Amino acid sequence: MKSEIQMALDAREERWNQKQALIGKHRMPVISVTLRMPRSVRMTEEACAFFESIQADFISHMNANRCFPLRVLSGKNADGPYCMYICDDASKAKRLSIAFEDTRFGSLIDADVTDAAFYELSRTDFGKESRTCIVCGKEDARVCIRLQSHLAEDTNSACLELIHQYIKGRK
Repeated sequence: MKSEIQMALDAREERWNQKQALIGKHRMPVISVTLRMPRSVRMTEEACAFFESIQADFISHMNANRCFPLRVLSGKNADGPYCMYICDDASKAKRLSIAFEDTRFGSLIDADVTDAAFYELSRTDFGKESRTCIVCGKEDARVCIRLQSHLAEDTNSACLELIHQYIKGRK
């Protein structure tokens, strides 16, 4: 029997394979959107509802800036909810994705853009620094994760607090 961690890793690999297949089929860049929070939070009904709602905000942001992604795949697997979109311009999509990720509630999503040549664009490709930690807001998030700078409860609480603020603001 597989562990939860192994199932999540398998789900990530499956999602990566799906993204590669979409690029091959459509010969267009793909935007892959997932939740940026611990698995224990992103698997909750509350987080999944947040994900669906924040997707609408993400697409509105993209459309308002004349980038029109087309949703081609969405679902929930052992790693949480996800959506994949195809678009015309990978660079524009990544610049807009970064701008959205850098907003208060956008900080809870991860929007990866892979161009039609299978190259995954990064923040550094656009002169942007790594994303900050959701808990402390000071450190490169990867450093906090690697050093286990925060208790799991603190990370979960920080994510849930942002979700609650988002939902409260939508009412």
